[in-house]
Amino acid sequence: TFDEAVRENMEDLDMEEEEAVQDAIAQFEAQGIDLSNVLKAAPSAERDAHPVVRGCALLEAATREGEDTVRELSFGKGAAQSTMKLNFKTMATSQDTRDLEAALAAMRGACTEAGEPGRQALALLGAREGMDLLPSACLACLHHGALPEVLRTLASAMADVENRDRVGVRGLLAIQACLVERATDAEVQAAALAAAAAAMVGHEANRECLHDKCAITSSAAAALDTHSGDDSVVLAACAVLRALTLQDDARKQINKGFDRARSAVEAGVL
Repeated sequence: TFDEAVRENMEDLDMEEEEAVQDAIAQFEAQGIDLSNVLKAAPSAERDAHPVVRGCALLEAATREGEDTVRELSFGKGAAQSTMKLNFKTMATSQDTRDLEAALAAMRGACTEAGEPGRQALALLGAREGMDLLPSACLACLHHGALPEVLRTLASAMADVENRDRVGVRGLLAIQACLVERATDAEVQAAALAAAAAAMVGHEANRECLHDKCAITSSAAAALDTHSGDDSVVLAACAVLRALTLQDDARKQINKGFDRARSAVEAGVL
């Protein structure tokens, strides 16, 4: 591993820390190995305290504890209706999540940092199973005050196209579950709609899933109706509607943006 190569350089070849790291980078790149998801620093307690590493560790702990819950969620209408069974751990509403929320805010800050540090943080989050942990945390916190922070972190994570690939159907259903279960909570609605919009940028498959399986247009319309006086909800709902009609996924030859725009008109939101 990268860490082992750095340690070997330092212990066996008496290299200084910076030299050992640069030599390890050169070795791996010469072999054509992608290091985008690796923290390019010598192993240390300080390095392992990286916001993404710490945040993922706390997310894993939070989603491993709690009461086992199984919920069937139905999405879509008529012939397009489907049901999915979601298994997850439910966090007790009395559980203190201040450390988790602070760690998520720090993770979000790292992922939105400009330039290479931000790109590396996003890649690291994906490599550390963050795109599985964050949707699981959404479900665990479904009726907990920490949910908005989890959703905002999930939205930030999907600034990376590979993370949008990783979120998967379960992650998109988790976002929709938040919209359905917390319909009267403006903060949750704004954060969940923003996460849905982020998932759809440059990703036709996610758009199709959110539109066809999750009825995201109906959720956006309901949020606009219930929270018409909340600017954050209105802006996030508009971002969803815009993302639904984009034609920006070069991987897909066929785009259904016009059909989705029509459904938005029929829902009364355009």
